[in-house]
Amino acid sequence: MAGLSPSVAIEASRVLGLSILTGLRRALGLCLALAATGPTAQPAASAAPATGDVPYAVLYRALEPTLAMRRYPRLAAIQRVESKLPGIDPASIRIRIGDGASVVVVPVARDGAMEFPLDAALLAANPAVRTNQPAGSLTLSVTLALRVPEGARIPVAAIREALAEADALMASGIAGAGPQRARGAEFRFARDAAASLSLRGAVERLLVADREGRIVLMRDPDLQAPAGLLEFSTAPLLVLPWMGR
Repeated sequence: MAGLSPSVAIEASRVLGLSILTGLRRALGLCLALAATGPTAQPAASAAPATGDVPYAVLYRALEPTLAMRRYPRLAAIQRVESKLPGIDPASIRIRIGDGASVVVVPVARDGAMEFPLDAALLAANPAVRTNQPAGSLTLSVTLALRVPEGARIPVAAIREALAEADALMASGIAGAGPQRARGAEFRFARDAAASLSLRGAVERLLVADREGRIVLMRDPDLQAPAGLLEFSTAPLLVLPWMGR
């Protein structure tokens, strides 16, 4: 199982991206390769050869911003792993920490979501981390998301409160990011959902998702109404702080 070559990115709707990604690349170096083990490991012609196990501490430091994000009740940190090779089902990716009786298996969901354990005891022991993929073929990411009420009706105040916490997180200099302020919120839907959003309040608007299944509401003026309500044709899959292009 060989694998992780970050390009480890932290994204907040193309958002925290640039500055945090730079900071993580400085921390990780150019390549992060995991040793291949097991029958599913296959060398890739364009992939770098396996160079040995990756120490747990390297991945811990790369994914450590997860801990800062989760200190805020209205923010969520979504870890994800994906292959840079075509045709690889994320659910087929295997990640193992350590060996023998103490091995920790990191489950990977169908969409690549995972929960890589960020544990002080594991950091002290610093075991090897392995995957079943070719060296340098995997990318890890941590996405900063807004934690909002579930369902198709969300108070505007809930979005404002979550954005305020995102601002506080970014002001703390997470992963080397400079002070930034979210310009709005991005709502993501399935591409084929033909989703729409109605903004109810002093000013009423109807917005329709683009081809990628995205709707962006600007902080000013869309999210300033004191008692506004967002009504969706279908509940959003993900809500992200939007920093602008």
